Amino acid sequence: MSAYNHTFMYRIIVLLVMGIVSLCSYALSYEANVETEDTTTLGIENMIRETVAKRYDRVMMKALKKGSKGDLDKAISLINKAIDMDSSNAEGYYNRAYAYLLRNETKKAIEDLSQAIRLDSAYTDAYLTRGLAYADLGSDSLAITDFTKAIELDSLFAPAYYHRGVSNYFQHNLKQAKCDFSKAIECDTLYAEAYYNRAQIQSKEGNMKEAIADYSAAINADPYDAEYYVNRGNVLYAQKEYRLSIGDYNRAIHVEPEMALAYVNRGNAYYMIKDKMNACRDWNKALELGYKYNTKDRRFVRQTCPSTK
Repeated sequence: MSAYNHTFMYRIIVLLVMGIVSLCSYALSYEANVETEDTTTLGIENMIRETVAKRYDRVMMKALKKGSKGDLDKAISLINKAIDMDSSNAEGYYNRAYAYLLRNETKKAIEDLSQAIRLDSAYTDAYLTRGLAYADLGSDSLAITDFTKAIELDSLFAPAYYHRGVSNYFQHNLKQAKCDFSKAIECDTLYAEAYYNRAQIQSKEGNMKEAIADYSAAINADPYDAEYYVNRGNVLYAQKEYRLSIGDYNRAIHVEPEMALAYVNRGNAYYMIKDKMNACRDWNKALELGYKYNTKDRRFVRQTCPSTK
């Protein structure tokens, strides 16, 4: 035990002894001064609770620091100690659940999140996180229930709308998913992922102009995600705007120089504008980066680019 923890244990023991002494005094002087004794006992009990609470907070802070450094085993061990100190604190179970999720122990995380919710039925983050855990297990219907509960508790909780949208998307409920992404954007106008996912739906529905607008909004909110440029480039490519699509693939490669798919797609766009040299250069670069062409496409590349192995 460290000197620091030992000091705290000593303070708790002292306070407990003081409590016992006070109770003995209370028994002897009950008839003489009931009101004074009650006040003293309550004061000591409050001091004990306050000291335990402070130690709980310090242990939890240590756990969070360990977790932030990737030492999840030590973090969970410290959180266990905190929970032993105060098993009625929902935060302890929530933090341990988060550590379990980072260790891919999803079922354990769900158990802890459920306990956190039992202790605090208005714990919005716990509903959101349990929803994410259910989604991780493929239980999107249970996830949607939790995301919906989080929204009921906080109607401006953008992540809950966003993640409910994702679950609805995976359940092929595109209309509701699109509504959820739109609501997330209403709550947070810089929610890049919400724009991106709504753009995916717009594209599926054939709303190419709206898809480009949403991809552009996602890029404005987060200009460092190569996928946003690639997908906007793909929509432009589908509209036969090949030179514009090349511009987006260029931007994607600038952000992520080893993104093989960006080279493949840029190569396709170069080929469509009859720039065979640059097309072959990009297709071969994609191969160098480990891109796996299907048999038909690989045969085409070999025929078009004689130097391709």
